[in-house]
Parts: sequence; C-alpha cells; structure tokens
Amino acid sequence: MKKILFIACSLSMLNLSAQIYGSGTAGCIPRFTGATSIGNSLFFQTTGNQIGLGIGTPAARMEIRNGCSFSPLDALNITNETNCVFSSTAGFLTLRGYNVSSSTYTTRFVIDANVKTGVNVASPEAQLDVQPYTSSVNPLLLHSNTGTSIFTVLNTSNVGINVPSPVAQLDVQPYSSSVNPLLLHNNTGTSIFTVLNAGNVGIGVSDPDASSSILAVKAQGTNPTYLDLFETSTSVANNAMLRFIGSTGSLRHFITEDANGNLLIDAGYDGIAANKVKIDGSVQITEVMSIGTDAPSLTASTLAIKRASTTEGPSFDIYQDDAVTGWNGQIRFIRNYTSGGTSYAVVRHVIADDYDNGNMIIHPGIGGGATNVLQINGNVQIGTIKPTLSTYINSTSGESNISVNGWLVAKKVMVETSDWSDKVFGADYSLKSIPDLENYIKQNKHLPEIPSECEVLEKGVDVGEMNKLLLQKVEELTLYVIAQQKQIDNLGKK
Repeated sequence: MKKILFIACSLSMLNLSAQIYGSGTAGCIPRFTGATSIGNSLFFQTTGNQIGLGIGTPAARMEIRNGCSFSPLDALNITNETNCVFSSTAGFLTLRGYNVSSSTYTTRFVIDANVKTGVNVASPEAQLDVQPYTSSVNPLLLHSNTGTSIFTVLNTSNVGINVPSPVAQLDVQPYSSSVNPLLLHNNTGTSIFTVLNAGNVGIGVSDPDASSSILAVKAQGTNPTYLDLFETSTSVANNAMLRFIGSTGSLRHFITEDANGNLLIDAGYDGIAANKVKIDGSVQITEVMSIGTDAPSLTASTLAIKRASTTEGPSFDIYQDDAVTGWNGQIRFIRNYTSGGTSYAVVRHVIADDYDNGNMIIHPGIGGGATNVLQINGNVQIGTIKPTLSTYINSTSGESNISVNGWLVAKKVMVETSDWSDKVFGADYSLKSIPDLENYIKQNKHLPEIPSECEVLEKGVDVGEMNKLLLQKVEELTLYVIAQQKQIDNLGKK
C-alpha cells in the first residue's frame, strides 16, 4: 500500500502541525475515514480522466455500477427540496453535449421540474418528448426481453406495434391470434373502438360479429347512431361517396350525391355487376325517390321510375316466394292517423294477386273510412289495345271511354239518357202512314230512325239509344195496332 500525505489548506479547519495518514488503491479517489485518517472511496479516476462510481474500469466519461451489497439500491437519486421554487425551465437533471468548434452546448437529455423527460428536447412538452438527432435515427424503439421489436416509432411518424418497419401511420400486429390488434376505451372504461384479428371493426361495439359485420357502429348510451360522410368541397367530383370495389379493383356500385342534390345509388357502374338494387325488407319513402331518372318531372311525384332502354318502358315487379293461398304481392294504400294519443295504420284500398282464383284483385274501400268506389278518370280498355271501330262513341276525344274485346256480363246495367220514347203517345206526334212506312222500308231497307246495317258495323250500337228507338217503334206499332183494331170494329158494325 502506498502512504499518502495530505496537508490541510484551511487554517480555520486544521492545525498546520496536524498530519493525516492513510493508505488506498491507485486510481481510487480517497475519502476521510476519521478525523486524521483516509481510505478508499467508491469513486475511481482513470488515467484517461474517466470517472467510475462503484467500478474501477469505467467505459464512459462517467459510469455508475450499483452492486447488490449497496444500500440503497438506487444507482442514482436526484432530489430537489420540496420547499424550493423552480422556474418551468429548471430541471432535476440535464445532460448536454458540447461542440468544440462552435463552443455551444446542446441538450441531449433533460428531466424538468414537472418530471417531463426530453431526449434531444430542451423543453419537453409531454411526459416523454423525443427528437432524433439525425434523420437516420428513429425516435423510439422498444424490445421485449427476447430482443423482439414490440414498439417502433419512425421518423416518418409511422408507429408499429410488433411491427419493426411500420408502413402505415399505425401498423399493429398482435403477438398471438387470441389477442386483437386494437382496443380503445373512454374515461369510464367503455369500449369505444375495437379491431378484431379477423379485420372486423367496432365503433361503440366491443365485439363486432366476426362472421358477418365488417364494420359495426353503435352510439353510446341512448344517443342515436349516425354515420356521417362529409364532402370536401361543393364540387360534384368531391362529393362524399360510399363505393363498392370488386376483387379486380373496379368500381362496381356507389352511393353519392349528384349534381342536383339528390341521393344517387348507381348499381352496375362497371358494366359487369348487375345494374339492379335489391332490397330485402320494407322501404318507406317520406319524400321523393327516383329510379332510372335524375328527378321526377312533377313536384307531387313521390316515386318516379324511368327505364334506360329505348325499346321497353319501366317495369314494376312484385314477387312473393312459395305463394300457396290468399292475396299475394299486395299494393296497399294505408292511412296513418293518431287518435287519443295512439298511432294507427289502416288499410284503405288493396291491389293484389288472388292466388286461390288466379285473379287480380282491385279492392277499394277495405277500411279507414274509404269508399268502395273505383274511380277512373280516363278511358279503359279491356282485352284490347284499341277498339276496331273507325269512328268512336266519344267524338270529342276520338276514342271510347271503355273498350271491351269480349263478353261483358252483368246482372244489371243502368244506362242514363236525356229523353225517352213516350213522345210517341203525344197528341202532336206525327206517325207515318202505313203506305209511307212501306215506301221508306222499300227504299232504305230498315225502319225509320233505326241505324242501318252499315252504320252499326262501322260505329257499333249505342245500347241506351237503341233501346229508346226500339221502344219508340214498339209504341208506334201499338198505335198501328189500335188504329187497325178500330177499322176492324167499324167493318163489323157494317
């Protein structure tokens, strides 16, 4: 051991004649072991001016090694007095780098008075604030005890969880198939965002159905659930759009807002997918719906249908699978009303397929205060496109009000007329004589005032008018019979 002699330099503390003796290890900075004795301390200084605490061969400018026999076990503990007041920039610990050429210091590591930690950040704004010193170094990389990268933050701001080279803003790969990639809670512990391993996403739904629901959305509590799509500008090209992409990348269908402000559902956009919209369930239209057309031409139209084909018009099909009996495929006219605070929906009229009889049923006045009257404001054609007559009954419109190509069967028919044939029995009625009647028949081959065969074949028969004319002839015949009977009676008297 080497003897070391220390001469006290403070007259107020030491007697000039006092001597301090001790022995120690080379490179170890000594410490007082008594009033006049010294020994080894835990500090070492190498010939290269490297300082070690608890280690005699420090590998850095200063290295601290905490042995198991030391107490307390903290390698470094820096404490500010609790009654001290520091500025917001004052720190518990600051490590700085010195640039010799510029004679400047750069903060490399700091723990400020609010226990915010900065790496290459002099004034950290978060609990941990990291800025790489060069673009080739990423801000953060965490490994597991096996050396596997478990958390990575790139300089591009991409974050990877179990992904060492994230290619997205957040790139997550669960370490096990039993662990879902992402689960977020609100401050009450309620799950607000979930991503399953199967790729299913739940917003407000902690366990979206992996068998069917790719995206499940539910509002918290009793709030209504909304899914909003915002347009980026007023330009039609930037309108919000819900798109359906095929396996080849083609745009098959989309839902958007068109240039007229209408909701547009465009099916079969790529020309490959079917250009049909199938709805399995009920549809309620409270305003206006257009099918195959930009907008209804009339403001009163709730549903407007137009077919793109130039050879065929629009069709409206009603299907019912496995119909066996009853009225199927119904079009129902319903009245909604409220009475006594209770809402009611009553069927007023029905158009249906009568499966039992194979007939189409138009049933007005089922209920709801409706009358059982079918009012047709226009012409009706049954079994024919147009009547075969060249001149129609309605001379104003040029066509008949009702045309039937076939039998018309009824138990009663009521024909309205403006006059009747009883004028024959009037005192001023001019009855043709028998000779005049005979001459008329010889010339015209029909009774007076009765249409000829040619007229009937061309124009048809007005049932009401014909009945009136036939009754007129019966009444005229009655007058002839009465006159003849008088002549017979007079001859008998002679």
